[in-house]
Amino acid sequence: MPLFKKKLSPTKTREILLQALYQKEISDISNTNLINQFKKAYREFDISNVAEKLKGINKNNDALNKNIADNSSIEIKSIGEIEISILRQSIFELENSDIDYPIVINEAVKLAKKFGQEDSYRFINGVLDSYIAAK
Repeated sequence: MPLFKKKLSPTKTREILLQALYQKEISDISNTNLINQFKKAYREFDISNVAEKLKGINKNNDALNKNIADNSSIEIKSIGEIEISILRQSIFELENSDIDYPIVINEAVKLAKKFGQEDSYRFINGVLDSYIAAK
């Protein structure tokens, strides 16, 4: 095992976090087991930032869902697992970092284009734009 682990880029951190949130959404896995799985899968990288954000998102899940519901024309239960995970992650990042919102929204749109359903990036963009406008 290397003495120093590689630092993840912000984009790669978001991708890994999305994978973790999606896995959490579709299974009954505990945070601890999920984080341990990702530590093994990405053993050469420092994923402490991913683990920290995962815990924060899970802790604030109800508030994040309310923000999504308040800014979406679709009921929460009808939003796909990938899309809801992208929205939770993005709103959490908007509320808990000093990253400019256009960067967060752009990254969310890229995640939706890469992992989401066809055209889901438009929905993601609309919900996040509405969230920003309401702040």
